[in-house]
Amino acid sequence: MADTPYEGMTSAEVNAKFNRDIERRLAELDEAERALTAIRGVGEAEHGSVRVEVDSNGMIVDIKLADRAMHLGSPKLERAVLLALTKAKNAAIAAGEAPFSTVVGDEEARDYTEKRLEPEPEEEPKGGALWGENGNQRRWAPDPDEEEEEYDWRRDLRR
Repeated sequence: MADTPYEGMTSAEVNAKFNRDIERRLAELDEAERALTAIRGVGEAEHGSVRVEVDSNGMIVDIKLADRAMHLGSPKLERAVLLALTKAKNAAIAAGEAPFSTVVGDEEARDYTEKRLEPEPEEEPKGGALWGENGNQRRWAPDPDEEEEEYDWRRDLRR
């Protein structure tokens, strides 16, 4: 039984087999690259009123907003776009697992895919400096501890 795939071969036969193996592997890599480049991921939110498409690198290819999306209001529309974008990126990442596994193997491709998947953003915001607890934009108000200069609009008219 042969210890290596080249056991009992002449150096010319080893070189020929090695070159065939390299050519086969390069062809597999080219095919995987074509398959990865062709991948598109699509994500939707708000019952399909927001749709985002990304390429295999997660770069936005297209954004579609249905008429009903325009009535969502800024905070809800922003969340919907982010949610659709995250879903699209994750779809592209998942679609790339099969072609990538031909290059590195199934387990490595699965691990790499799982590490790259992004958690979907929350449906409802947590609130913050610009957003109220109910998701509505807060109105700006001056800091009560800071003295405000009085603006003299008449002075501007006299100039």
